[in-house]
Amino acid sequence: MAANIEFLAKYPFTKSGVSFLRKLKVPLEELLQPERRAVLNAAVVRLEQAAGIKPRSVKRAVDYLSEFLSAYVALWMVLYTKNRLLKERLADYESWRFLASSTGEPPDVLLQLAKEYDIRVAREEDELQMHFTSYLRLTRRFSAPEWRLGNREPRKGWVRISWRELRRLLSEAVRLWIVSIEREVEWLPEELRVKADKVKEHVERTVKAKTLKTRGQLPPCVEEIKQAILRGEAVSHQARFTLTTYMLSRGATVEEIVELFTSVSDYNPSITEYQVMHIAGLKGSRIRYRPPSCKKIKLWGLCPIKDGLCRFKGAQ
Repeated sequence: MAANIEFLAKYPFTKSGVSFLRKLKVPLEELLQPERRAVLNAAVVRLEQAAGIKPRSVKRAVDYLSEFLSAYVALWMVLYTKNRLLKERLADYESWRFLASSTGEPPDVLLQLAKEYDIRVAREEDELQMHFTSYLRLTRRFSAPEWRLGNREPRKGWVRISWRELRRLLSEAVRLWIVSIEREVEWLPEELRVKADKVKEHVERTVKAKTLKTRGQLPPCVEEIKQAILRGEAVSHQARFTLTTYMLSRGATVEEIVELFTSVSDYNPSITEYQVMHIAGLKGSRIRYRPPSCKKIKLWGLCPIKDGLCRFKGAQ
């Protein structure tokens, strides 16, 4: 049992985790008791890290049961707020947490986790493969060329992957699992309601501040990309390039553009700053890139105008 609960403390959002939670039948009121304060405290920290109020970190669990329960209490707090952006933030955080927790896990554990998410993988000696249906489902929002199915040379429906890539794909399965939850939580103890509402307000203030900084008329394509970013979505490389080049042409600073990207679910400070500086001509080739033409934007599938007539002044 000890090994099992240790596994669930590290990976709570799994089939086994849901099954274990149902068997526990712990009422929320019980978690307010002094002996259960560790659960509530850990849940609040988890949620604050997800919202960006506190820096992300993963500490080795001392009380496995409390650690496990804290994950679900944090989730219930998010579901209570009915805030989609906060749910996406939590999903991204738990995806990141999975990657941090699974570092160094042996192959057998990773294969067990794949089963938890109904991911079809096959292992033959040192070679690892994933069925293309699972692969496509998990790489749908990945924009890097190395994830494209056409660059993988699938054989008989199977795609060769590395163990490191399996961990990354499993982390995406965690994100999708949380994002797909439609359940509503109508009641929480007052203490949790207050804390959940405060975190929700923080996220909404952050998005509003970024919206004000980029106010002004934008081309429909750029506006749509900007709104997707503010919602925390992981937009494509071409979309990021389009937004960055246009904002630079409008006089935005590197710092302002980098701050805008902090809402993106796969945000990485150092990589984002380097990429924006590279596009601005301050790094790498020192070439300052111009915004792409309307023709190229349409080719990339980023034009939201359905009738083909963009009425934005300056459209090419």
